[in-house]
Parts: sequence; structure tokens; C-alpha cells
Amino acid sequence: MKSWSFERLALVGFASSALCVLLLIVNAVTGNAAVAVLLPIAILALAFGGFCSVRAQIVRSRNRRGF
Repeated sequence: MKSWSFERLALVGFASSALCVLLLIVNAVTGNAAVAVLLPIAILALAFGGFCSVRAQIVRSRNRRGF
């Protein structure tokens, strides 16, 4: 399996974080009607986005050093 590039990791991290924000906006617009479902999904999306962003920075720094 080929490892992911910096660009792919950064894009997935951004998209996942954007999904978190979208879910929180939907939750606010619906008046917390689905807070029990949307909030845990938003937290997982934010954590996954953070993980992908950190991983992208690690990949980028390794590519700059030539490893």
C-alpha cells in the first residue's frame, strides 16, 4: 500500500475539520435537535482532521530533510 502524500493528508485534514464545523452549524440551526448524534460525530471528525494535519506536517518535514 502506497503511503499518502502531504497534499492528500492536508486535504483530508481540512475536509474533516470542515465537516466538523458544518455539523456544528447544522446542530445550531436545528436547535440542538440531534445533539446526541451530531456532537460525537463532529468530535471524531475534528480529531481525525487534527491527526491528518499533524501527519501531513511530519511527512512534509521528512521530505524536506530527504528521508
